Amino acid sequence: MSRLTESAGEMVVAAMLAVLAIYVFTVSLGMPKGSFGIPGPGVWPLGLSILLGVGAAGVGGRAWLQWRRARRIDPHVVLGRGDVVAVSLALAGVALFFERAGFLVTALVFLVFLYRILSRRSWAHCAVVALATTAGLYALFNLLIGVSLPAWKLG
Repeated sequence: MSRLTESAGEMVVAAMLAVLAIYVFTVSLGMPKGSFGIPGPGVWPLGLSILLGVGAAGVGGRAWLQWRRARRIDPHVVLGRGDVVAVSLALAGVALFFERAGFLVTALVFLVFLYRILSRRSWAHCAVVALATTAGLYALFNLLIGVSLPAWKLG
């Protein structure tokens, strides 16, 4: 297994976020921005690119300071841990079942699994938190924003 210092790993993440921010910013320049009253399709990508750039600067700055001070909570991060593999497989399951099983079922199962793997809490606790999160996301997208999420298709 590869070993990587925590600050070096965070610098890699910061660089990837910065590259993504630059790409999204560049793409958004070719989209119409609209007006203040009626924003165009280029407003969200532009805002996202700015947020990504700020996030990249924050992560990179923190990693640089941590590297500079040579204070590390955990000096090495092991790549290829079981949790990483489990979450990657769960994400593949989300991609596979999102349209077939619908948003509610897929998100609920994924979040219960994710919370259980990452928090080590009881299954019941993870199920309650995942149910609340799924309901909140459904309310946000379907009810407030008006974005239709995939429904469960029987048969």
